Amino acid sequence: MRQYFIILFLTTLISCKTDFIKTIDTYSDGKIKSEYIYPDKKDQTTYSIIEYYNSGQISFKGEVKKNKFIGVKLNYFDNGTLSEVDSIN
Repeated sequence: MRQYFIILFLTTLISCKTDFIKTIDTYSDGKIKSEYIYPDKKDQTTYSIIEYYNSGQISFKGEVKKNKFIGVKLNYFDNGTLSEVDSIN
């Protein structure tokens, strides 16, 4: 029974994958201006980009794979509403 719990614990621990977040730029007051979110810390060519206004609202979201934008790029107004959707083929 004890071995079962150890195996279950190790399987859970290994399978849990957390994103690696890297702050790229900050405002003068220390708030995050832009960050990259890597689903796999070892792969630095695939990530999500999120840029923020000084207020903390998101200004831009995009996905990058093999150092190229993929999917849609989203731009937001400073009040949080969507301003532009750009589709990448």
